[in-house]
Amino acid sequence: MHHCLLFNVSAESSVRGYGLYKIAHHLRLNNWDSEVIDFTIDWSLDELKELAKSRISLNTKFIGFGHLFTYWNITLETFCAWLKQTYPHLIFISGSQSFPTYESKYIDHYILGHSENVLIALLKNLFSNGEPIIKTGFSWTDKEVILSNNIHSHYSSGFMTNLEVQYQDRDFICAGEWLTMEFSRGCKFACKFCDFPYLNAKGNYIVAKEDFVTQMKENHDRFGVKNYIVADSTFNETTEKIRTYAEGVDELDFVPFFSGFMRADLLISRPQDKEDLLRMNYLGHAYGIETLNKRAGSTIGKGMDPDKIKTGIYDIHRYFTTHGRKLYSATLTMIAGLPYENKESLENTIRWLEKLPPEVSFQMSPLMITKHNYGAPSAFSLNWEKYGYTDQDSS
Repeated sequence: MHHCLLFNVSAESSVRGYGLYKIAHHLRLNNWDSEVIDFTIDWSLDELKELAKSRISLNTKFIGFGHLFTYWNITLETFCAWLKQTYPHLIFISGSQSFPTYESKYIDHYILGHSENVLIALLKNLFSNGEPIIKTGFSWTDKEVILSNNIHSHYSSGFMTNLEVQYQDRDFICAGEWLTMEFSRGCKFACKFCDFPYLNAKGNYIVAKEDFVTQMKENHDRFGVKNYIVADSTFNETTEKIRTYAEGVDELDFVPFFSGFMRADLLISRPQDKEDLLRMNYLGHAYGIETLNKRAGSTIGKGMDPDKIKTGIYDIHRYFTTHGRKLYSATLTMIAGLPYENKESLENTIRWLEKLPPEVSFQMSPLMITKHNYGAPSAFSLNWEKYGYTDQDSS
């Protein structure tokens, strides 16, 4: 059986990565022995070398580096140089949801996007005389960047419903940890600023309730895990989805806790959903409000009247602080720099945000428009001039 080592690379040393565990599980289903090494930036060079010596054999075919973004440092580069010299047969593969921004002499292949399908295709090409990888014309330094971050990509892993991650004893999961749960991979909406690769999703593409229950029970029985960060871009996109997993939680013999992204306007429009979220103990909420300027909201695809949003936020807060065993917390994420939003409008918004209850916080971030033509660029990225923006790089 082929073997590989997968290193989670993140500037946040306290965060256990999720993507590589999903990749490792998918590789095992395809007859690869894959081991994840987490918290990589906390390892010294000598520790990384000792680990490699204890794991690498002639059956080890590649070393993978998974990034939440694309973080790199001199220790990792030096480690790769030593690996290449000590084990010259190894291939180095880097994967991320972000286009690579670091330079390495040793990475052989870069992958951009969800990588389950494209990685298997690449490995078959490298080690089993599989078909050549379809080139995209994008490169970083002198290496091809393989794209799988678009639903139309030949290697797309979008809208998968088999999203199980089976952890292993050698992952050293601890009872107090927060793991990541993926209920669906896609979004039914298409906000103008968003470059998530799987927008305008149609139909039912969620994980089966039975698979969800099985994974929850296994993680609890083996490791004692109860708490989860939800990876879905919009968990509460439909009432059916919420109710499905509330029914699944009813089958558990322990009380879990979930935290993740939701649309407040949907929760305001469908107040009955609060009951099922409470059944799930889904009490950590992040609401993408973006703006309280009505025209700006309509422009980006969020047209609920700001006064209704304000009232609704307080109604949601009242419900969950009354019924949620004092565990409810929420963050309102806002964007500065949207079309038709001016200084006065932003100042009014901030004054309202600063008066929120203590269980509700907010984050204000500037709008970032990335000019690129790979993957799934946002409407703003494709038509920034149409929305009144100017190119600062050319001024």
